[in-house]
Amino acid sequence: MSKKEDKPAQIFFDYKNVIETLSRVEEAFAVRRLKCHSGSALGSLFSSIRRIAKKSEKLNERQWKISFIKSTEAIRILNAVEAVLDDIGAQEAIHRITTSDMNLGTRQESNGKDALWELDLYRRFKLGGVPVSFEEPDLVVSLGESYGEYAIACKKIYSRASVQESFKGGCNQLETHGKPGVIAFNLDDVLPRGPLFEFSTATELKQRIDKFNTKFIRENERHFVRMASRGACDGVLVSTSFIAHVPDMNPPVNVIRTSAAWTSRKEPNVQDRFKAFIECHDRIYENARV
Repeated sequence: MSKKEDKPAQIFFDYKNVIETLSRVEEAFAVRRLKCHSGSALGSLFSSIRRIAKKSEKLNERQWKISFIKSTEAIRILNAVEAVLDDIGAQEAIHRITTSDMNLGTRQESNGKDALWELDLYRRFKLGGVPVSFEEPDLVVSLGESYGEYAIACKKIYSRASVQESFKGGCNQLETHGKPGVIAFNLDDVLPRGPLFEFSTATELKQRIDKFNTKFIRENERHFVRMASRGACDGVLVSTSFIAHVPDMNPPVNVIRTSAAWTSRKEPNVQDRFKAFIECHDRIYENARV
């Protein structure tokens, strides 16, 4: 079974609110003695937010597009970090982010970028009103009285050649911790290279990214089926985000986030809880600020 979102979700940024968020995070870092000095990779990204916010209203469309691309990475990290500051289980992930190369515009592997995928997904579930916590294997959500705790092994992919190994590792994590669950792949770093994607219409965007997500699943389906048939996991969640220029969307330049889900399991109880998980995940997309 493969499932795709009805429409991609846009992420909107209000720079006034972003600056307020930045101030809260910097204050929280200071209280927790987390280092984010101006010379660090993360500190530099945060500084770029303030520079761009000061002149955002005076920029023409071309200048705004360039500035938006530069600041998007920092805002994404900022929002993800703020969402988990009070979760004691997230402290290691935050540490990895503050001490790693967080240049999201490169394809360089990074413990911090791996951690960001966990924080990012955590934040989205939280926005959707889904109980979520940092527990082994990576995240655990509550599916209510009917299905209980459900585990998510988060895997950021930097190379298509690493998918099989990453999937197997995620399944082993689920097995070790004895919870039913899924493997959640982030595909941002295997998209075609480029800072900005251009699409004529929102319909074209949806068709192209649906094809990308579906192709990834089809290319690896035989590996997924082999492990899933042993009961190693319930299925797969795929998530992709990118910056796109689409004239008929408002605003025309924004961050787009899409997802797809897959399972081959036939057991009624497995199908039901996987469906419940996907329904919880889809609540995220009812809120545009994802």
